[in-house]
Amino acid sequence: MSDPRWQAALSVAPGITDLATLIFREEEQLLSGREDVDAFYRQWLLPKKLDLSIHYARNRSLSTDARLLALTLRHVFRRVNFSRDYIAQQFSYGGISTWTQ
Repeated sequence: MSDPRWQAALSVAPGITDLATLIFREEEQLLSGREDVDAFYRQWLLPKKLDLSIHYARNRSLSTDARLLALTLRHVFRRVNFSRDYIAQQFSYGGISTWTQ
């Protein structure tokens, strides 16, 4: 655990859902068809999830938790109009548009 992001991400108690769960709700699609799924997960996906966890930890509040829960319920029961960018904007996380796969 030499990456300091682990310590920051693990400093927050786990909850029902989190920002990474919402943004990567279709993770299996990102992983499917990859030549080396393990390498892609470790080198690209996991760092993104850690960054999202740290962003949440730095900005958490009762209103943030309420928005997170509402968006989770919305996207669990209504699978249309899913947008990673929209979810990121709801939590003032602007780094998604620069992500490449």
